Amino acid sequence: MGATRRRAAKLSGLRRVIARRSVMRYQQTDKPLRRIARELGVDALVTGSVLRSGDRVQITAHLIDAATEEHLWAHRYEREVRNVLALQNEMVAAMTRQIRLQLTPQEQARLAGAPPVDPEAYEAYLKGRFFMNTMTPEGFERGLALMQWAIDKDPTNPLPHAGLAPAYSMMGHERFRLNS
Repeated sequence: MGATRRRAAKLSGLRRVIARRSVMRYQQTDKPLRRIARELGVDALVTGSVLRSGDRVQITAHLIDAATEEHLWAHRYEREVRNVLALQNEMVAAMTRQIRLQLTPQEQARLAGAPPVDPEAYEAYLKGRFFMNTMTPEGFERGLALMQWAIDKDPTNPLPHAGLAPAYSMMGHERFRLNS
């Protein structure tokens, strides 16, 4: 649900949206949500799950008040994978309505829709991000190949193009030199 986090982070009314890498350490923890929120310095948490079956994706999301651990909002969405970006925008818009966050007209327009994606290219993009996040030369090499395949499959999708930027930046470090 990283893309959902990125979309929420761009909203002017939110004080703080935590980076995915900062929250990954809590994935397999049994710490109470209140403690996790305090450690992260946030008022609310978004939890959820993603399940893909064929050309369909099901996302369940929960917005939780950190102080009370009360569910403020929960919803399950199911769409074709090709509409996953619009689904993510719809989720962010629903959460902002729930917390009564005032959006600018530009933010409302940005969340109003998203172009469809090629499911195979989108999956390659996601796998590419996964492998690049391993922070190993082998992971970077595999991730770069997947990003490039996603670009070749769907050159209009900006996500794999953007996914290449941090990879090329990191390759400047000696430990991420790829085999030539």
